[in-house]
Amino acid sequence: MICKDCEGDKKKSVTAWSYHSDNRNYTPSVFTINVDLIAKKIGDDKINFRPSAAAINPVTGDVWVLSAINQLLLVTDKNGVFKNVFTLNPVIFTQPEGITFTPWGDLIISNEAGDKYNTGTLLIFKPKKTN
Repeated sequence: MICKDCEGDKKKSVTAWSYHSDNRNYTPSVFTINVDLIAKKIGDDKINFRPSAAAINPVTGDVWVLSAINQLLLVTDKNGVFKNVFTLNPVIFTQPEGITFTPWGDLIISNEAGDKYNTGTLLIFKPKKTN
């Protein structure tokens, strides 16, 4: 789980937690994402990164973090080490609030219905095939 607005993060980091369904326990601060690295990559000094959702890619093991406010998709490893960030086109990603993967690695992002649109959408992205 990714904290959207944890008090302790102070806008310079984003904290990840884990939930163990077998014993119903939370583990706080599994890792922290450095917001300055995201800002540097996209060229925005004043970023206020606020995640909407996160999911683990079952094929790569990477953590993918979605932020509707920032129109960003962040990729880290399981330790929160920054790998990449993608800016999302607001015409296609009207209000991206949900993310998941199929067992074979297809990425699914959901857009909530917003002021402009009466219905939500599901966008499915197939992974690139490598030779």
